[in-house]
Amino acid sequence: MLSLWRREGAGFGDEGQAIHCTRGCHGTPESWRDNVARLVEGNPSMMTAVAAVLAAPLIGLAENDGFGIHFFEQSSSGKTTTANVASSLYGNPDALRLTWYGTALGLANEASAHNDALMPLDEVGQGADPHSVSQSTYALFNGVGKLQGAKEGGNRDLKRWRTIAISTGEMDMEIFIATSGRKVKAGQLVRLLNIPLCKAVCFHEHANGKQHADALKAAYQQHYGAAGRAWVKYLADHQQDAVAAVRTAEASWRSLIPANYGEQVHRVAALEAALLLGRIMTGWDEQGCRDAIQHSYNAWVNLFGTGNKEYEQIIEQAEAFLSAYGISRFAPLDYNEKYTQSCRIPRL
Repeated sequence: MLSLWRREGAGFGDEGQAIHCTRGCHGTPESWRDNVARLVEGNPSMMTAVAAVLAAPLIGLAENDGFGIHFFEQSSSGKTTTANVASSLYGNPDALRLTWYGTALGLANEASAHNDALMPLDEVGQGADPHSVSQSTYALFNGVGKLQGAKEGGNRDLKRWRTIAISTGEMDMEIFIATSGRKVKAGQLVRLLNIPLCKAVCFHEHANGKQHADALKAAYQQHYGAAGRAWVKYLADHQQDAVAAVRTAEASWRSLIPANYGEQVHRVAALEAALLLGRIMTGWDEQGCRDAIQHSYNAWVNLFGTGNKEYEQIIEQAEAFLSAYGISRFAPLDYNEKYTQSCRIPRL
């Protein structure tokens, strides 16, 4: 779990590419709480993003799989601010930010370098190839790299990782991938959760959203990195308590959600556990944390659905096929030749 927290400036990688894992520290955990977290409180999407950041080193302790959150909304809605606020827990947001613009293998290499840590991926629509993004959503959260042979014989060491990603864009990931004519698979939708961004509604002492966003930007540019180091130290010192919190949240959500909703919806438990445990970093109200996760969960379920997505896609494909071809390939049970004669294409 300590792959992120090497000495300042240290890096690692393969094939000559250095991948730096620490991105600066400025201020203290208390100054981050009083200046950044304070302005975030009361805004569900921002709080959910912070929950994902807090969960990044926690899921490894709980032996849970990695996943991502994709916040989508039109421009000037606060997507980048939301991602930067969350990233500031671990370092300078501008230095931590990655991009979807790359190959699936390149993103997998970054995931390996960000094991037990956060991967902030900004603006999926800016130059990113839908086909590569489609492949990457599997690669990132499967946690296993590509199996490759070594020139000396045998295979190269297989890379493994567990990470949480925060992604942003102007459209949801399903629509973005579909622009290339590709069908999004259910496994991609449960690995990268599409959540409509909720704009900031609690401005605290500021008069409007613009002033609030400017204040947040000034805050996270001056206070970053220290809170994340304190959070990892807390988890290292309280591993059993951290795992117990995740299990408690999982049990709570399973008792609230009908069994036929599908196992995918229980991923949200890790976010809630992280946000509740992380109150030692944020200073947020317990009920406010629960409300923020519930808000984002409801938004996701409204978009994703509550059943088993694999079964739903099979039914949708069958219905689409029948609607597209109908009588040209299938005849009614009470067959009459007149049904098919009208569908025949005359010879030219």
